[in-house]
Amino acid sequence: MTIGEAQELAPIQPFRRRKKRLRPKESPNRGEQKIKLTCPPRRLSMAAHCAALILFHYAESFLRKSDLNRTSLPCRFGRREFLIIAAPVVVMIAPLYFLIERILTSIHNGATALIQGLSLGLLSNEALERLTEYRYSKQSAPYADEQYLNSGLFLWEREAIRRYFPQGGRILVAAAGAGRELIALTNCGFVVDGFDCCAPLIESGRKELSKHGIAAKLNYAPPSTVPKCCGDHDAVLVGFSGYMYIPGRSRRIRFLRDLRDFLRPGAPVMVSFTEGLPGRRRIWTARIGSAIRKLRRAEPVEQGDWLKDGFQHHFDRQQIESEMSEAGIDLMYYGGGTCYGHAVGLVRSSM
Repeated sequence: MTIGEAQELAPIQPFRRRKKRLRPKESPNRGEQKIKLTCPPRRLSMAAHCAALILFHYAESFLRKSDLNRTSLPCRFGRREFLIIAAPVVVMIAPLYFLIERILTSIHNGATALIQGLSLGLLSNEALERLTEYRYSKQSAPYADEQYLNSGLFLWEREAIRRYFPQGGRILVAAAGAGRELIALTNCGFVVDGFDCCAPLIESGRKELSKHGIAAKLNYAPPSTVPKCCGDHDAVLVGFSGYMYIPGRSRRIRFLRDLRDFLRPGAPVMVSFTEGLPGRRRIWTARIGSAIRKLRRAEPVEQGDWLKDGFQHHFDRQQIESEMSEAGIDLMYYGGGTCYGHAVGLVRSSM
């Protein structure tokens, strides 16, 4: 039987494409040990990849500056080979870095909560008021600057006043400072009066009002109090952030009730404040401070109480609505998130 006949009788085998084997490149110097390249590492994060490239750059610079000759290395040492070696190291370093960062952040937050809690627990509300008053008396220059006083109302102030305040009405401005709101409201056609607890700001404000020819009263009142000579008004505007500087829930409610006495039913009351979310640091601050105040038989520290250049209380909607309701004011509008925190309530007809 010939070869051709045998091929015709043999069964037809399906064609199978042979897989090409990947062989490592040989070393330029024979006899040296060859390095087998393993499969590339799994997908790395962009940060790990960039870190590996930076390490490669510095390693390559070191090899060029050193006495080692690249051609004398046992194999080619390129970018891909370096990434295969350095990537696992970078992948191990990244979680270690984030672990250390979390540990240090926890230590920092714990120390801050401890300091804040001890300070708020040991200081009384009267001392916190004096601390805030002292801060404004020593740092009153930015709030008495002529450019700031003539800057007008903020956008969110203008919108809330346009919507809820009676046009041309008589407005009482609490925590008026040096009179920015007094000047702006007068230019909008309102009749205004104001009071504040910071003597340097009051002095600067009176000079600025006289300069503009505005016959508005700017009186002094102790912190967290309302002077009795205000008279009847159509609306109340608590000056920028003034409400959050009053320490203690009971003091803030009493302050709103005293303002309510000068208003008719349905009159608007507007306050502004910094919004705050209860995190672990704020929770532990309140717990530590409340534990100390419990020993002193004083009002507990609230979540949101904070010391930053004086006392501050950061609010959420529930706290604002609760305090206004207890003072006889119904919350009508709450603004925050995209702008500075502020709220408008209307005086209830009957308590």
